[in-house]
Amino acid sequence: MKKLSTRWIGFFVLFFVSVCVNAQGDNCSNALVIANPASFCTTTSYSNASATPNSEGLSNSSCWPSGTYQDVWFTFTAVATSLTVDVKTVDYNFYAPKVTVYEGTSCPSLIQNVCKSSTGASVSTVATLVKGKQYFIRVATTSSNSGDFTLCIKNYTPVPPASADCSGAIKLCDKSSLSAVGFSGGGTNSNEGKVSGSCMGGEDNSIWYYWTCAKSGTLTFDLIPYDQTNDIDFVLFKLSSTDPCSSKTIERCNTTNCFDFSGSTGLNATETQTSEGASCPSGQNDYSKYLDMVAGTTYAILINNVDGLSGFSMNFGGTGTFGPVANFSNSPISVCEGKPVTYTDASTGVISTYAWDFGAGASISTASTVGPHSVTYSSTGEKTVSLTVKNVQNCSNTFTQKIQVGSVTPPTYTKSKTDVTSCSSNDGTITISPTSTGVTYNWVSGPVKSPIPAANKPSGATDERALKSLPAGTYCVDITSPDAAGSKTTKTLFTETFESGTAAWTLNSSTGTNSANANTWVVNNIYKGESCYSTATNGLLGSVPNIQSQSAAVTGNINSNYLHITATTSQGCKAPFPGLNANYASKEETNKAASINQSFVTTGLSNVTFSFYWQCGGEANDYGILEYSLDGGVTWGVKGNKLSSQVAWGQTTVTDPLWDNKPSLKFRFRWSNNTTTSNDPAFGVDQITLKADEL
Repeated sequence: MKKLSTRWIGFFVLFFVSVCVNAQGDNCSNALVIANPASFCTTTSYSNASATPNSEGLSNSSCWPSGTYQDVWFTFTAVATSLTVDVKTVDYNFYAPKVTVYEGTSCPSLIQNVCKSSTGASVSTVATLVKGKQYFIRVATTSSNSGDFTLCIKNYTPVPPASADCSGAIKLCDKSSLSAVGFSGGGTNSNEGKVSGSCMGGEDNSIWYYWTCAKSGTLTFDLIPYDQTNDIDFVLFKLSSTDPCSSKTIERCNTTNCFDFSGSTGLNATETQTSEGASCPSGQNDYSKYLDMVAGTTYAILINNVDGLSGFSMNFGGTGTFGPVANFSNSPISVCEGKPVTYTDASTGVISTYAWDFGAGASISTASTVGPHSVTYSSTGEKTVSLTVKNVQNCSNTFTQKIQVGSVTPPTYTKSKTDVTSCSSNDGTITISPTSTGVTYNWVSGPVKSPIPAANKPSGATDERALKSLPAGTYCVDITSPDAAGSKTTKTLFTETFESGTAAWTLNSSTGTNSANANTWVVNNIYKGESCYSTATNGLLGSVPNIQSQSAAVTGNINSNYLHITATTSQGCKAPFPGLNANYASKEETNKAASINQSFVTTGLSNVTFSFYWQCGGEANDYGILEYSLDGGVTWGVKGNKLSSQVAWGQTTVTDPLWDNKPSLKFRFRWSNNTTTSNDPAFGVDQITLKADEL
């Protein structure tokens, strides 16, 4: 329900305050769905002021005092094993809250996981979950304490304790974004980064990570301190083995402290220097050249926070990958019941184990070898097939694909014939009259066989159901019907919600001229704008607007991760301007692409459609655009109009016959802006889906 809350406050005069609150589930059966439990935090508020006590047979939670409570329900499917829940008051009418986490799928039979009751204005709790199971969150107060509140949850996989020494380095299994907090000191050996050829001295507050490259390619990353005044340094090593303390070769080193508007440092695609020392001499900045990773090679990075303990976030980019990446193909992509389908491994990386699951009704339920595997199905419907791969470091990755199994429906028909008038005559006829649709005919034996000559078919015939002018003999015909689904299956080739990082993408490849401080592609969930206060006068010069909230149709709305352009220069403004939402610097010419790494095989497919949600201010010369390649990324064409002048999120779906039946189809988004005026917000995109029909 939606509630408009009003408050009157006395202070010589009366003020009228209107608070808009979100729709919420008054009962378990209509709980509000949290699509992005990995990082959900409402930007507006919920209310239980008009909620009713639970009426679905579920009693008060174990930690709640006796009484009647007005509750609001939320539900989600766990994507990881740990959960934090934070509920806070907005108007201070909401007081002494209670929160319970349940496991289950139907309201009367939910099982309590954890319960927490508070006598203050907020309540927080933690829980251990099972990945893939459904959970409910119940937030309640008594009627006298009802009001407006905010809810934040984080469903995550715990990171091992941080270590300042290489012996405790944290293993990275993919290029998902990470954050580090709560680490301090330089460990038992604070000079691990102080080796020959290093630009780093001793360690102040350090942490180690390591990974093994699965697919050769470039590596870029951004290290962003939570306190923008902190100086973050790093040394990146190539290791001689998978042991993070094995002998090392320095590949990149950066200890400069030039301090851009975000305080970030890292590797990018435009820098040329591989090592930059302390201070900020001319020609240096906080970034170094990208790294060309080699498959099978293990790398380690030592990160040091010189100034404090605030921690940092780290976002990866580039074409190379970490750990194994599971993938497979199946031929055909849909199949009739009882007919074989072959699954062929297409995973990348150094893989030590395979775990296949072929879904319900499969002749082989599971397999532990690379394959290929030939499988038949004894039941119809949509089947979910998965492959999980691991490497020797126990990094795992899972790829899931759905296949449609159709029923076998025998054709129905009647038949008639007229015999020849004499043994020497060729005047016999055979007619098949089908009562099912879409059947085909193959005359496999007899005096006349397929393909039937025109002289033996009636005038105007378009198939071989009727034959004429036949000599005496025995004729045999195969009659085949299409599958029960009507001969067309729609297959999802690709989906992207950006909730799992940027591993499937290559960001910021140049497509033209780019200024030194060109705008850049990033993925985050920052919607808040910032004001520009002059570094010289402290006066207000302008502002970057907030990004509008996404619609309910977008996974993870209201504050879903999204791919977007952001500025990289403060433009004479004090930090934190310009912020990290979708915005751009008008004086910094930019021509950059964000490309999907995967090449799509549409051989045997038609009606290929590409849909996505997007928003953008921009103007005639500042815009986003969708591009495609039919040759694996060698050449690119433009599809659709320039994407600008739409500041509210909306969905666009495009299709092109050129995309059908192609062996190597690719897609990318390109951003272009000139150096005149700007009109924020910059281009942002989310929830991408690529589908095609199999005939």
